[in-house]
Amino acid sequence: MQQREVDAIRTASLARNSSLDLTGVLVTSESHFAQYLEGHQLHLDAVMASMSADARHDDLVLSEVSASPDRRFPTWHLACFAETSFDRRFIQPRTKHAEPLSLADVGALLAMMKTLTMAAG
Repeated sequence: MQQREVDAIRTASLARNSSLDLTGVLVTSESHFAQYLEGHQLHLDAVMASMSADARHDDLVLSEVSASPDRRFPTWHLACFAETSFDRRFIQPRTKHAEPLSLADVGALLAMMKTLTMAAG
């Protein structure tokens, strides 16, 4: 996917997430996306339905759904990080298979995403 397409997705997602009070992180590479979203379940379901219907999303895997009173990324409607060594080290190895991510893989991705958002300010 070209960078301008990723930028367009990010712009649209940021507007949607802001209007729905969703927060989270999106990490992208040339061939992979890893996203963590949090907010009201009804809004999350609407976003998942939209993503599932979008032809650009093939092999969409929902790794974890859980309820929590606290948000991990309360001030980020959509933090976005492009391809980095993070992708090569953490995302690609965990997404190269069709199976859902293990809880350990999800935990590692969330920890890395949290580190990236803290470092970005």
